[in-house]
Amino acid sequence: MKEHGAVFAINKTKELPQGVVTEVCPEGQEHPCFQDWIDQVLTPPDDEMKSLFGHAIATFKRNGKELLAVSAPRSNRGAPMGGSVYIYEL
Repeated sequence: MKEHGAVFAINKTKELPQGVVTEVCPEGQEHPCFQDWIDQVLTPPDDEMKSLFGHAIATFKRNGKELLAVSAPRSNRGAPMGGSVYIYEL
């Protein structure tokens, strides 16, 4: 069992169906059908298996580039227990 989260990226211009998106799948396909809607799946490196990857997500611009910051704290207790922030270029 993997003990980390994942962040699912969906293009802003993609037309999504109403309701629960992962239940709107082509006929005969099992639910959920993430691959039909998701453009990219971000997961932490293997050495961060016990983190809360995706706990907080923010986009920002720096030097003309759009970036995505994903936090991966080691604990949700509110105490500074360490962790990581990953930056991805969009």
